[in-house]
Amino acid sequence: SDTLATSTFLDLSEVEKVQDILSALTAEQKVGQLFLVGFDGTDSAIDAPVHKLISDYRIGGVMLIAENDNFDDSEDVVLSTAKLTKSLQRIAWQKFNQESIEARGLSSSSNANSDYLPLLIGTRNDLEKGGYIGVQGGLTPIPGAMAIGATWNTDMALSMGEITGAELSALGINLYVGPGLDVADAPIGNSAGGSGLSTFGGNPYWVGEMIRAFVVGVHRGSSGGIAFVGESFPGLGAADSRNRMDIPVVNKSLEELIEFDLVPYNAVTELPLGSDETIDVLMPAQARYSAWQGSVSIDTRPLGLDSGALSELFSIQTFSEWREQGGLVMTSELGREGVRRFYDPTSSTFPAFEIARDAFLAGSDILFLNDFVLDISEDQYDTVVSTLELFVRKYRDD
Repeated sequence: SDTLATSTFLDLSEVEKVQDILSALTAEQKVGQLFLVGFDGTDSAIDAPVHKLISDYRIGGVMLIAENDNFDDSEDVVLSTAKLTKSLQRIAWQKFNQESIEARGLSSSSNANSDYLPLLIGTRNDLEKGGYIGVQGGLTPIPGAMAIGATWNTDMALSMGEITGAELSALGINLYVGPGLDVADAPIGNSAGGSGLSTFGGNPYWVGEMIRAFVVGVHRGSSGGIAFVGESFPGLGAADSRNRMDIPVVNKSLEELIEFDLVPYNAVTELPLGSDETIDVLMPAQARYSAWQGSVSIDTRPLGLDSGALSELFSIQTFSEWREQGGLVMTSELGREGVRRFYDPTSSTFPAFEIARDAFLAGSDILFLNDFVLDISEDQYDTVVSTLELFVRKYRDD
């Protein structure tokens, strides 16, 4: 697998460079790289929480979300968003440059940023709310996944993906949680859960073809500058609920999942990582699956927090090979209500470190923190900092 990963994703010199960078990182820097954090508003000034998280705690990235008011569309959302992403990257660059100078005893004029680690700056698909990031001003109107799927035209999906990739890349975004890979398992409107209008359709083969074309488009439109995140692995098309306050249950056999729900995921993981057709990141569903977890109950962990179940899922050959080549696993929002209620049905406590630790130990490479605080009306900064510090302490101890 090392040879395969090297030949299809990184050449030997790049692997060595990555190893050199990792060996030079402190425990705090390594821990920070695990976290992708949501934040409120567009303020990135020196006293803003997001500035401190990037500069002081070296988080690996941020997520821009319309609900968090990260897109200022009062005038020109394109200019304001590009300005914000440049500002966030500048914070990371300045901190890394400063640390390199201090560590190597270089003069301020020396080139100390040769191994600079840029931020992941992500956003998520929001086609059903108008515009593919939840806002429209200055961006090309893109139809929703179901509308694109209804054309049965992969060239249309490719074109929409190219527009999305080009425009997101121009905004400074390099990580995209795109349209879901779910297959609608019931007629729209006839299911309590399911995927609704957010899926490309109800035929597994055609959903796979359409999402693969869309992924190709995003990669080509961004000139390879955007990592595509696929949710909600291994599919929520037959979920009994889509309510954010619940943990959905998918009661299907492994055979049914392989023949139906997993078909689109196979379509975007069967070729070597680094191919335009291949997805970069998978986001496990925070749902319960009888296929891997047996008879589910309220005590059954959501899949993304269940190391045993997630390990079994990734033992399927296509996905194990994709993983071995360097495919990444990213959590959904760890502050979402369903996760909270699993840890405390009364919602009177929020064990932040335990949640993040469990997600990491389950096999996640990127921990997405949003609304990561007991009272979501309050800023999550202190909770995030506490979690980071506990991770560092645990890393040093074990």
